Amino acid sequence: MKIQIWSDFSCPFCYIGKHHLKQALASFAEKESVEIVLRSFELDPSAPGIKQKDIYTHLSEKYDMSIPEANEMTANIARQAKQTGLDFHFDILVPTNTFDAH
Repeated sequence: MKIQIWSDFSCPFCYIGKHHLKQALASFAEKESVEIVLRSFELDPSAPGIKQKDIYTHLSEKYDMSIPEANEMTANIARQAKQTGLDFHFDILVPTNTFDAH
């Protein structure tokens, strides 16, 4: 079986999903027959280079929400990550364009 994973470095949901897949494959009897192919997907090609704003301000402006709503949204994502054994720190995240990373 071939599984293609399309993801962006900046997408927390992509990383959580990749971690879920890794956990699922660990208990899959046929895991040796699984081929994982990683693909790049630039989530926001129009994103500027490194921003001087924190992630909460960036999300607030991008999605037309309040900063408290952006805080709650990222806290919810961090809780989802924690349930899979990941530890997200949005407070130190630096929003940027991911083209060069791809």
